[in-house]
Amino acid sequence: MNKLAKLSGIILVVFMLSACGLKKIEKNFVVENAGGTVTKALIQSIILKNAEKYESGDIEGVGYEVLLSKDATNEYQDEGKALIINYVLASYGKYAYVDGELTRLEGSDVVPIIVTVAKGIGDAKGNCDLLNYLEPTDKEIIKLFPEDSVEKALNISDAIKEKILTKEYKDALSKTTKE
Repeated sequence: MNKLAKLSGIILVVFMLSACGLKKIEKNFVVENAGGTVTKALIQSIILKNAEKYESGDIEGVGYEVLLSKDATNEYQDEGKALIINYVLASYGKYAYVDGELTRLEGSDVVPIIVTVAKGIGDAKGNCDLLNYLEPTDKEIIKLFPEDSVEKALNISDAIKEKILTKEYKDALSKTTKE
């Protein structure tokens, strides 16, 4: 694919994210010490978007699988920042110990999301700014997700769901010790 076609595709994705009412997370935050990756920003965005939806349980768990991370730096106007668009399948759950077992009390199903972050170029701490979070509708998935990820996002297999929910459980388990 030539540079012009690739650039046009990135411009289209950024434009469509704006046109589809991309939801900006109300809480402005910077994820510090992300180790040069966007992983912590991605996890934090899932927590921020879901934490207030679910009240039961005091232990949070996040599971996810990144389908694609796309560098869209050329479209970001703030010099010194790299724009990264992440196409992800994610879940969020609230857990508590019930009869001595860590149990998921409530949470989301595995859903496709698009998380856009800006990462400081040359920032030794790997700081990231969360720009946008979107849980797209099926129509938006068809328009916004890369062509090779659309089917995976629209028809999430049982095996992928199980894998992501297992990661979510292990994340929750890692945040506590059994009493």
